[in-house]
Amino acid sequence: MPLLGCGVRAASGDGLLLLDSMDGRATAPIVRKHGTLQACRLMGFNMDPDITRFVCNLLTGQLFRLPDIDGTKKTSTYQFLGILTQSDLPQGPPDRYAVAWLSEDGEGEERSFVMRRFLSQTGEWDKLVGLPSPLPLARKMYIDHEVVAFGGRLWYRRFGVSEGKLRYAEVSQKKPFILSAFTLDDDGSSWTLEHRMALSPLLPDENQEGENTPCIGVIDPLDASMMRLTLGDHATSVDMHKSKVLALSLLDRGGGSVPPFTGFLQPCVLPPWLGTNRIPVGGKKEGAEHETLADILVRSG
Repeated sequence: MPLLGCGVRAASGDGLLLLDSMDGRATAPIVRKHGTLQACRLMGFNMDPDITRFVCNLLTGQLFRLPDIDGTKKTSTYQFLGILTQSDLPQGPPDRYAVAWLSEDGEGEERSFVMRRFLSQTGEWDKLVGLPSPLPLARKMYIDHEVVAFGGRLWYRRFGVSEGKLRYAEVSQKKPFILSAFTLDDDGSSWTLEHRMALSPLLPDENQEGENTPCIGVIDPLDASMMRLTLGDHATSVDMHKSKVLALSLLDRGGGSVPPFTGFLQPCVLPPWLGTNRIPVGGKKEGAEHETLADILVRSG
């Protein structure tokens, strides 16, 4: 039987979405019949389905299909891509964008970053090999989470952008489930604790055991004191300034549980020009070469 699905993988700082579409097959033999209806049991599914990716303007409905990475649709391992836009005018619609996926290869002193990057100017994927890893040996990085666009860079960590600043949040995995939120200082050198609160007295008792520990969902992009958490198959809104839970809503009405990872939710801010703006395609612009990882993601004209 066909196994189809589509998800939002990332959002740019100005409202463009990065989607992927999965086309696979599952084994589901018929176990019984009820008149003209048939009951099937899912026995297994293809672990390497075809993946097609799109850039989407959700207000206009425009979709731009990205070419296949390395010429193949068998790229299900490339899950955590980011999209970064660049504009010629301050606060204006994007004139170009890049989609990037970063991995760390090698061991010990031989570790290096490998990045695959799509540029709207060229309409093609390229591969940057041998970017040196800046991390010490004791800080090996596992890139297994969503990517956030902020300040002309892509961050590979569970960050959020709210009120124009980069934020970081974490929640402990044992009672009393301490929720902490930090903001990056203006000079970008250190983090300042803004909020810290205990969640256990505020959450329903039945959702505090086993796998139903609270997980970071998203930081509200317009209000830094507001946090969305996932709790099993529920989502909750927390006002960290008032140390108060505002709402608890069901995410999955099908009876299953929602995977405990943050990528189930994606914040997206919609600027006023998004409804009339088209996704940049083509229009390659020549420019100077840059040496830093931040600059080579998107080369300005």
